[in-house]
Amino acid sequence: GNSGFEAGDRIGLFATMGGASIDGYRYIDNLRLEHNGTSTLIPEREVFYPEGDGSLDFLAYYPYSQAGVEAGSTVIPVSVLADQSTAENRSASDFLVATKTGVKSSSAAVSLTFKHRMSKLNIELIPGEGANLDEIYQDNPKVIVTGFYTKAHYDLKSGEVSSPEGKSDIVVSGKWKKDSDRLTGKDVIVIPQEADPESQSVVIEWKGILYTCPISAVTLEGNTQRAIQIKMAEVENRTLAGIVGEVEEWGETTKQERQKDRCKRARCISLHCRSVPLVFTGFTTTEEPWPRFVRNILFPKPTRLLRRLSLPIR
Repeated sequence: GNSGFEAGDRIGLFATMGGASIDGYRYIDNLRLEHNGTSTLIPEREVFYPEGDGSLDFLAYYPYSQAGVEAGSTVIPVSVLADQSTAENRSASDFLVATKTGVKSSSAAVSLTFKHRMSKLNIELIPGEGANLDEIYQDNPKVIVTGFYTKAHYDLKSGEVSSPEGKSDIVVSGKWKKDSDRLTGKDVIVIPQEADPESQSVVIEWKGILYTCPISAVTLEGNTQRAIQIKMAEVENRTLAGIVGEVEEWGETTKQERQKDRCKRARCISLHCRSVPLVFTGFTTTEEPWPRFVRNILFPKPTRLLRRLSLPIR
C-alpha cells in the first residue's frame, strides 16, 4: 500500500461506551491491530459494534504493548531506545496516541489523528571560525546525546508524562545532508523532561576528537521538536557553542517526506467500522502537526568534565 506502514507494525486499541474512561469498563481492551503489508490493519480477533444506538470512544496508541494498561488505570509505560540509529528503533521510540469519540455503527471509515507524545531534537551543525561546511560533511561527525531519561509513564487520560527514569546515552538517527549553510538530517527522540545542563549534553566525535555541548535548562515537551544548532570549531577546550532554535511542526506529511524522515509506519490506513455484525478491518489515520514556536537560548558553559560514554557513537 501507499500508507507508509510496513507489514508487522502493531497498534493497540481501546474502546469505551457512553463517554466512559478506560479506567472503567472497556468495551475493547488493548486489541492488537497488525498491518498486513497492504492498506489494512488486521485485528487479532473479531470485534463488533455494540447493539442499539450506543456510540464508542476509541483510543489508539503506537507502538503496541502486550502489557497494555492495568485494570482501573489509565497509565501505560513508555520508553525510547538508547540506539536510534536504525529506522526500526527510531520508529519504536516514537510513541503516538489518537482518540475519536462518539462513533456510532456505520459503514463509513473512522478517521484517527495520531499525536506525537515524545519530544524530538534535531541536530544542526553550523561551521564556525576556521571550519568549512564541505569538509565537515566529508568528515561525517558522529553524534550522541547523554544523560537523558529513556523510560516514563504516560497517562492516556490526562496526557501527562510522569516518573521519568533510566538515564542513558542515546545514539541519534539519520544521515547528514547539506542544507544551505549547515548540516541537518540527524535527530533523536527523547522522553519529555526538564533538560539539565549539569548532566545532559550533545556529544560529537569530529576528526577523532570528542566535543561536548551542554543542553540549556529548557522544558522538552511532548508533541514538540527543537532544533539544536551547534557551531563547529576546533577549539582547545573541546566545548562547542550552540543555541536552541526553532521548533518546527512535525505535521501531516507525504509518503516521500515520511521516508525522508525515516518513519516507516503509516498514518493513512482505513478502518471500516461497519454496522453490526461486521468487524473492524483497519484505520484511516492522519498525523497532527507538532506545535511551532521559536526560542533562542545560549548554551551555558559546561561545569564538569565529559564522562565516559556508555554507547558507541554512530
